[in-house]
Amino acid sequence: MSEQLNQCKELGRKHFAKINAMSSRWKNRFIPAYIRTHLYVPYYLVEVDGEQVLYVIQYPLHGGRVEFLPLARGTIPEGPS
Repeated sequence: MSEQLNQCKELGRKHFAKINAMSSRWKNRFIPAYIRTHLYVPYYLVEVDGEQVLYVIQYPLHGGRVEFLPLARGTIPEGPS
């Protein structure tokens, strides 16, 4: 799980860098207001029914909008990162 988690985090950072490089006009059109205001991060981790789910930001495809997709699911070992 650790290797998959690291790969998904790296993917999130790449997508975030691409999104962040866009103009403010593009961001206002394609990033939902809630994400722009409260959740403008490359990825986030939540716990659902006792297991962790990693959501990664996704660059819009085919004229869609920026969204988060669940890419990794499982138990993440606790300890220093």
